[in-house]
Parts: sequence; structure tokens; C-alpha cells
Amino acid sequence: MPTYDQVWDTFGTAFFSALVEAEQVGRRKPHFSGIPEWWKFYNACKNAAEGPDVTERFKELANMPEGSLGHAYYSLLRKNNLTLPGSVNSMPAIAAVHDMMHILSDYGTDPEGEILIAAFSTGVIEAGRTLKMLPAYQPMPRKKLLFESDFVYGFKLPGQATPFLIPYLRLVCRFVKVPVERLDRAYERGCRVSVNLFDDWDYFRDASRPVSDVRRDLGIEPE
Repeated sequence: MPTYDQVWDTFGTAFFSALVEAEQVGRRKPHFSGIPEWWKFYNACKNAAEGPDVTERFKELANMPEGSLGHAYYSLLRKNNLTLPGSVNSMPAIAAVHDMMHILSDYGTDPEGEILIAAFSTGVIEAGRTLKMLPAYQPMPRKKLLFESDFVYGFKLPGQATPFLIPYLRLVCRFVKVPVERLDRAYERGCRVSVNLFDDWDYFRDASRPVSDVRRDLGIEPE
């Protein structure tokens, strides 16, 4: 039986995305109402799952040394006008790993960067499946982003060698003019990481360390 935290980690990000989309619809259609009440419900669910100290933990990242993972993450949020996890109407805290991977992979947050980070993340899931088969594998007792990691990035059709998302992204590359070679390299880089970043990595533990050192220890190769 899943715990409340696990249920939130599975569906919280989808809940957030649905409300953001609903707000955009509401701006175009004034009669579309009720969004503020849904945000209140969302924040109540988020606070119950994450606890009161989440925002403070993320605020501490601003004081990390320049060049560290924590400082780079905080700067990324500020640059893109994103709110800190734990704040009102913010994304679930567990989704922070997505932005951390932007930093570690050195892929931007523009459309091209999002396509490449999707391929990289798919590779991370493939690497995680291999790591879990090793006799020495020790799972980390932490929450798991079930929907994003296992379904979005990890879904395979019967007999398919690579996850379904990769051929789909190759098709997308034709329309947004992203070199397929870069996409395939992003997937390859993800496949070669030494830790499943979704399931077995505590980014707070590495927050004070230089980004280059974290990349090295996680097995993230240069592009």
C-alpha cells in the first residue's frame, strides 16, 4: 500500500502542470473560474506531503559557494523566474532533480535543451535498470518520482530495444532542427551514469560541492 508521500510524488507534478495549463486557459476565457480554489487545494496537499522546512532547505542553496551545484541550481531558478520548492504554487520538491540534471548535463532550458535533457533522463532510467541488477546494489530509502521516471522516460513497447521516448524525440528533432547526433549522444551520456539520479541520489548531499566534481563522481561524461 503506497504512502501519502509516494502518491504525491507520483502525481504531484502532473497536478501542478494541469493547474498551470488551466490558468493559461482562464486568461483566454474569463468565464473559466475556480482556479484559485484548486491552487489552495494543491498547496494543502503539497504541504502535507513535504513538510514545513522544505523551502528553508532550498533557500540555503543560495549560500553555497559559487561554482557549486547548490549555487548553480539557485541561480537557474532565479534566471528563469521560478519559485523555490516549498513556496506557494511551486512545483513539488521532488521535481528539483530535473533542474539539477540540467546543470549536470550542461543542457539549457530552451526547447532544444529540454529535448536533450529528456533523452539524457531516459538514459539515466536505462542505467538505473542495469544498476539494480548488480549484486552490490543498495537502494536508497527516499521518495521516487514514479510517473516521470518509470512511465514517461522508461516506457518500452514489447520488443523495443530503447524506450519509446527516444524514437519519438528523433522525430521531434526534424521539426525543431536539433541534430539527431546530439540527441543520441544525450541518451548515451545518460546510459553511462553510475547512479540512478531519480531514485538513488541525494542532491542536498552534493549541493556544496563543485559541479565538475559531482559530474565526475556520478559518471557524467562531457558532451
